[in-house]
Amino acid sequence: MDDEQGLGKGGDLAWRLSADLKHFKNITTLTKNPSLKNVLIMGRKTWESLPDKSRPLSGRINVVLTHQQGYSVPDGVLVYNDLNTALDALKVMAVGEVFVIGGANLYAQAITHLSCKQLFITRVKGKYACDVFFPTIPGVFK
Repeated sequence: MDDEQGLGKGGDLAWRLSADLKHFKNITTLTKNPSLKNVLIMGRKTWESLPDKSRPLSGRINVVLTHQQGYSVPDGVLVYNDLNTALDALKVMAVGEVFVIGGANLYAQAITHLSCKQLFITRVKGKYACDVFFPTIPGVFK
């Protein structure tokens, strides 16, 4: 996020930092148990903002949350209506860590969810005229 907690602009990231993208891939791909895959939960708009050649994000289980009935995704990508339904379904699957990767509404739900244990945040110096923002966490961000 930028100095104003901005995340994105015009349906995309407001910046491209190759080192941060590599860091994101490492954190979300590496597992304590190599026989398991980590999970990426994202909203539909976040899914659609990923470059076609990158969808689904490799080496991880991709979960898309949407209220659109019959939303089409590639084989292997899971679709649920909401965060709780997805988390309940994942409880009975053999998976590694679960990561919520956006968007802003989903972040707001996740950071107040009892299952949320940790935040991984990259702070980008400056203001990028974003139109999507990370939710305020009382006592953490000003």
